[in-house]
Amino acid sequence: MEIEAYKAEDLFEWVTQQGHDFTLLDVRNDEEFGRFKVEGPRLSKMINVPYVEFIEKEEESVAKVETPKDEKIRIVCAKEGSAKYVAEILVNNGWADVKILKGGIKTWGNMLAPKLVASDNDYKLYQFIRPGKASCSYGLLYEDEMAVFDPSRNANFYQNFGKENGCKIVRTFETHLQADYISGSKQLSSDTGAEIIGNENDFKAAPTFNSTEKTVKCPYCF
Repeated sequence: MEIEAYKAEDLFEWVTQQGHDFTLLDVRNDEEFGRFKVEGPRLSKMINVPYVEFIEKEEESVAKVETPKDEKIRIVCAKEGSAKYVAEILVNNGWADVKILKGGIKTWGNMLAPKLVASDNDYKLYQFIRPGKASCSYGLLYEDEMAVFDPSRNANFYQNFGKENGCKIVRTFETHLQADYISGSKQLSSDTGAEIIGNENDFKAAPTFNSTEKTVKCPYCF
């Protein structure tokens, strides 16, 4: 039986909206699970049973799942392979609706969900929610141009979003130093020629940002 995969975008919908009951089985080791896990207001049930336990003690590990055989199970692992291995075990033990996260937990950490927060005349302001890191970036669209504020490293997402909306990314703004993730401004500037705008005093010591890479002082910073 071919094990089906779901995407991080699907998982975001399931853990934030009503009507999606399932068990999320994370098969990463205890340390990785404790450091970073999937969270959401509508996540009904999560279980952590490490992949290695399914290898060493299959019967006991299956018993720890504690989910009726007619209910949905969605599996998360580091890269995808471990989840597929465990999924096949569960299917062989009677569960029918079992799927794995395509690309592993990294795709959840990098995923961005766009949300339109304001629209006036030709302007549109989008919030890009990053649930894996509990952070947000923003995109301001006007006619055929787009400015991005505090972008994450998922540069492809911003570029694809711009193309889908008929816009070219012309500027990225760094509003403050980020402690929880690496900025994507440098990559976006390299790919699109976008100008990076930020407070030069914040970034002058950082190798990612310097005057040779189109970084300029924000006119609104003092």
